[in-house]
Amino acid sequence: REERERPVFLFCDYLPSMKFGTKLLTKAVQAAHISSLISWSAAARGDKVGALVFNQASHKEVKPLSRKKAVLHVCHELIALSQGANGEQPNEASDQTAFADACARARRLAKPGSLVYLVSDFQNMSTAAQQHLTHLTRHCEVRAIIVDDPFEHTLPETHSLQSVSVSDGVENQRWVLGDSKETISYSEWREEQHFAITQALKQMSIARYHVSSAYPLDEQLQSMQRERV
Repeated sequence: REERERPVFLFCDYLPSMKFGTKLLTKAVQAAHISSLISWSAAARGDKVGALVFNQASHKEVKPLSRKKAVLHVCHELIALSQGANGEQPNEASDQTAFADACARARRLAKPGSLVYLVSDFQNMSTAAQQHLTHLTRHCEVRAIIVDDPFEHTLPETHSLQSVSVSDGVENQRWVLGDSKETISYSEWREEQHFAITQALKQMSIARYHVSSAYPLDEQLQSMQRERV
């Protein structure tokens, strides 16, 4: 049973990589669902809830409050930042800087003894970010909820070769769907990226959970299992 009146702090990533989704939702929308659910659950236990919601351009801080008022404040900031993020263009360097800066803010804002939830795809995690998170784990219990999309694991299957143009907003590439070599190469690249993220979190002794943007959150709650440390 969770400790009563334990501060809960939410770290919600709205960087450009989170605005991606190929089936039901974007990762950012699923992250908002998760953050809202955690907030309501914490408030129901009588815990204080605080949050940091951020994107490239800005960040929103919610000071720890108790009960319904805190949850509504968190939900308001999730909606406000999501609606104001449409004009941004992805940039890998600035995204990594924004993520590291947010980690530094979380390290400062989360009170010692807090239960901290990091809701992100962690695709912009850098060495600087890891240093801040390592310091955070010394005084708080930290849990990572990794939000991903099926397309981030393997390319779609097709019955014939199809050349498609893809872009991250900065660079443009052409991929050939249905090509076995390209499919294998893509899957291996994504697996290396996923392994690097999970290993970095594991080394910091951060508990890890996975949520897909392709299915409703309520269908995944029972199957969410913590990865072994």
